[in-house]
Amino acid sequence: VARPNEVLYADDLILREIYANSCPSLKFAWYPKTAASASWIDELIETYSELGVRLLSHVSNNGPSRTNGHPMIEVGERNVIGKGMYRAILGFLANPKLKLPAPVRKKIVMELSGVEVCRVNQLGEVVYSVHVDGKQHVARRTAHVRWEKAEKRIYYLHLQAMPSVSSKLQVLHELADEVAKGVVGAERVVLVEGLREMLFSAASFHFEDEAVQYLLRRSNLQLSLEDEAVLEELHICGEGVISTYY
Repeated sequence: VARPNEVLYADDLILREIYANSCPSLKFAWYPKTAASASWIDELIETYSELGVRLLSHVSNNGPSRTNGHPMIEVGERNVIGKGMYRAILGFLANPKLKLPAPVRKKIVMELSGVEVCRVNQLGEVVYSVHVDGKQHVARRTAHVRWEKAEKRIYYLHLQAMPSVSSKLQVLHELADEVAKGVVGAERVVLVEGLREMLFSAASFHFEDEAVQYLLRRSNLQLSLEDEAVLEELHICGEGVISTYY
C-alpha cells in the first residue's frame, strides 16, 4: 500500500518502459491490461487524478541528447505523419474483436496530430528524471527511434546511413514499436503487439496509403464511416512520414 504522492500513473508506455528498466523501485498505479476495460478506463484515470496521483508524462523531464562529441543533425526536411500511418492505426483499432468505440479510436490516433518526423544523423543518449516523494529517479535511453511528445517530434536515424538491410529493418521495427506504444497509452497495453506488427508491415511499403488499404483488406479489416471522417478531419496532404528508406 502506498500514498498517492508515492506513485505515478504511467499514462505513457514509452516513458514507463524507460523508467521500469532503470528504476525498479519506482511505483506505478494499477491499470487494466485488457482492451475490454475501455468503457470505464477514463473514469479510473479521473479517479486517480482526484486522489492526487500524478501522470508520468506530466512530471517526467529529460535533458538534451548526448552524442559522442558530434551534434545531432537533421537530414533533409521535416515530415508530417502521412495518411497511410493514420489509416493503418485506425484500421487495426476498428477490429470488432477489440470492442473499441469510434470516439476511443479517434482519441488514440489523434496522439499523432501535429507530430513532425525528423531524420537525424545520430540520436545519442537521453537522460530522463522524475521526482517522487522527495526522491529523484534517473533513467537513460539509447535508441534508433525516439518520440519526444513534449516536442511533438519523432526522431529516427537516417536509413541511408545504415550499413545493412537488417539494420534498416531494426530501425523500422523500433519506429513501429515507438508509435504503437506512444498512441495506445499504458491503460491499453494489450493493443501494442498487434498494432506494432501492423505498423511494421505498413512501414515495409513506406506507409503508402493504397498499400495500407491492401494490407487491411488482407487482414479482413476496414475503416468505419466515423474513421474515414477522422482522416478527412485531419486534412492530410501527401504520404508524409518516411517517404524514402534507401
